[in-house]
Amino acid sequence: MRDGCSFCQTARTGRLHLSRSGPNWVPDMTESLLPPFFRIGPERPVSPVILSVPHAGRDYGAHLLNAARLRKELLETLEDRLVDRLIWRATALGMTAFVARAPRLEIDLNREERELDPSLIAPPLPSGGLVQSARTRGGLGLIPSRLTGSGPIWRERIPRAELDRRLDTIHRPFHAAIAEALVARSIDLICLAGFMRLVGASLLDVFPNRVVNIHPSLLPSFPGLHAQAQALEHGVRISGVTVHLVNGDLDAGPIILQATVPVLDDDTAVFFDRDVVAAGELTLLVVHVPDASPEGELAVRA
Repeated sequence: MRDGCSFCQTARTGRLHLSRSGPNWVPDMTESLLPPFFRIGPERPVSPVILSVPHAGRDYGAHLLNAARLRKELLETLEDRLVDRLIWRATALGMTAFVARAPRLEIDLNREERELDPSLIAPPLPSGGLVQSARTRGGLGLIPSRLTGSGPIWRERIPRAELDRRLDTIHRPFHAAIAEALVARSIDLICLAGFMRLVGASLLDVFPNRVVNIHPSLLPSFPGLHAQAQALEHGVRISGVTVHLVNGDLDAGPIILQATVPVLDDDTAVFFDRDVVAAGELTLLVVHVPDASPEGELAVRA
């Protein structure tokens, strides 16, 4: 293995593709043998910074292109195009990066496993265990289902076995590798600020009661995206920020502390957002982790 670069997942052999004759997904042994993502950085941590590049993958196998009803040029609009080429200065300084080769079309590494359109899978998944976020409803869930202006992406629904393959060989290994890199740096506390996505079990299981989030509203009011805009639309006079422990649900973990921000008569979303963010930065400063306790819980001082 060369110093400074290592592969974090075995090659994807026997990948599946949708046959032209119908919904039968069959093994295709001619697909790329490259792993779905790779790691750049020294074997031993030099910098505490870890970069995740989940949307720059360009390994469009025939199984994906055959299954899609849209042209490749349209499918490529899902990417953060060539952003992986912007990280070389960071990795040259000793930072570690995890870079996707699997395209976002195949599976979105910046989504939690439950952010999935249940009707996209055959047979349909029970909707009770899934999270229907704004992104999912807009067609940009765990597996993208449609593009604005172009319609549905896939010719047919995706078999459950194919979903499981993408989770087992791409999504879970990617996040497990990031969690392993955090453990190698002896991380005590993970703070999410502007993370804007659900956190999965791959991180929460490794850092129980050690992941906190700063949310721009007084939870439980206005969870999810665009919380400041939600507050203005509802006409509240007082809003604020919440620091809370992260669990598997959307902005629903135990609250650590909150700070209020008044809504002024002439506030717009831009000015109100600025005030809320400033209050959130001050609030997060009072959270600290003491010496490890048997319960592994956070202590808070203000």
